[in-house]
Amino acid sequence: MKATLIGPEILRQHRQTNSSAVARSKKPTRAWPQRPGAGVLSERIPLFFISRDGDGFWLARHADLPIGGLFLFQRSAMRFAKQCSEPMPCATMILAEPHALDTDNRGNRLAAQLRPAMRLARNLNAFVAAAFTKARALGACISRARIEDRMLRAAMELELYSRRYKHSNKNEDDLPMVR
Repeated sequence: MKATLIGPEILRQHRQTNSSAVARSKKPTRAWPQRPGAGVLSERIPLFFISRDGDGFWLARHADLPIGGLFLFQRSAMRFAKQCSEPMPCATMILAEPHALDTDNRGNRLAAQLRPAMRLARNLNAFVAAAFTKARALGACISRARIEDRMLRAAMELELYSRRYKHSNKNEDDLPMVR
């Protein structure tokens, strides 16, 4: 016999199933790494992670505080890290894998608005590359057809004329009669 859920238990189960469905629907993003130990980098030195996001923009994020920004250029992200840690110098760690900014954007406001345009440009680039590939394949097919035509014409000239004449008519119906 199945147990009947009542009141708060129904709500709790509903929240758990919905939250797991939302978690599955989002693309997995990499978590920002932990700050290196005190033996590697002193706790007194501010550390900023510099990385790219999925759209190719540069991100700068403080390792300990919820401070970060989105930028068009790497040097802008580095400058942001330097300005946020003034008057002390800061350490920066450039990460190879892409990340997502999990704080408010305190960087370039224009970069966030350019995100749809960058996606459109990437899709357009992929479309043009695919069209170019198709055009090259079509050109290769036409080239093969012309080569086959030349080979057939040469074989016909050899068989009909025994290399005494060269066929130059454009209309195949006008072939001279050979006796």
